[in-house]
Amino acid sequence: MKNVKAYLTYALNKDGDLVHIDNVPNGNECACFCPHCKSELCAKNGGSGIKMVHHFAHISGADCVGAIESALHKMAKDVMKETLSIQLPDRLDGSHGELLKLDRVESELYDKDTRLRPDCIGYYGDKVIWIEFKRTHAVDGKKKGKIISAKIDCIELDLNNCELNPDAVRNFIINERQNRIWIRDTEQKNRIAGKNTRYNKYDYYEYRNIE
Repeated sequence: MKNVKAYLTYALNKDGDLVHIDNVPNGNECACFCPHCKSELCAKNGGSGIKMVHHFAHISGADCVGAIESALHKMAKDVMKETLSIQLPDRLDGSHGELLKLDRVESELYDKDTRLRPDCIGYYGDKVIWIEFKRTHAVDGKKKGKIISAKIDCIELDLNNCELNPDAVRNFIINERQNRIWIRDTEQKNRIAGKNTRYNKYDYYEYRNIE
């Protein structure tokens, strides 16, 4: 995959939806906002795009370092809701992760039991899986411990090499198996326990993650 470009090419419109730089009026009339700090943006899309890539800039002139990360996170969550599918990571026993079809997806939903707010929660049948998107910050040890203690299946997808483009993000989420890991995997626990009874009490994979 291509490296992420240093230009903010997607922003939020007044309805909170991501819009591309080429689909809004030029200048301050674009009525768009930064995905990170929510400040007003200026659309710089009046030229040919040869000398300068079309992009959004903050009207205030501020350098918002989290803008692209927030746009990419928002795009990934939108793709999850659209496709209702995600390619799972490979298992520790060497078997390939499968394409998981979901019934519905919710984003940024607060879980009162763990006091955590996962990027996405996927529902399928009577099961639940949390999806976390990594850009700058990975799921830390404290958060992992809470997820594992609550016995919630969870995966983390690393977006660092993903381009800020919906087609690229969609392909990454549903077709790639790389750049993603299990935080907790019930199926892996069952497979290991079935192969070796000493794992019936202690889950090697979960304890390895805590460490």
